[in-house]
Amino acid sequence: MSTHFRLNDAVLSQKLGTQTVLMHIQSGEYFELNKTGSMVLESLLAGESIEAAALQLSQHFAVTPDQARQDVEAILRRLRGLAP
Repeated sequence: MSTHFRLNDAVLSQKLGTQTVLMHIQSGEYFELNKTGSMVLESLLAGESIEAAALQLSQHFAVTPDQARQDVEAILRRLRGLAP
């Protein structure tokens, strides 16, 4: 079973250079993703799996696949916290 990721309809996204800013339009809260977080978000929104996003991180930033997987999961936990 594959998981498809999408942003909550109440979250706006804007790429600014290597970073991405997300804003929840109802609460006014915003969240900034650095280069790593932006790469993960783009990968997941493009239909890639968590494993594929982690592999991309491990190759790009020279971290172990296990560490990359933990990083992807941590980013997902933070992003899921944007929606009330």
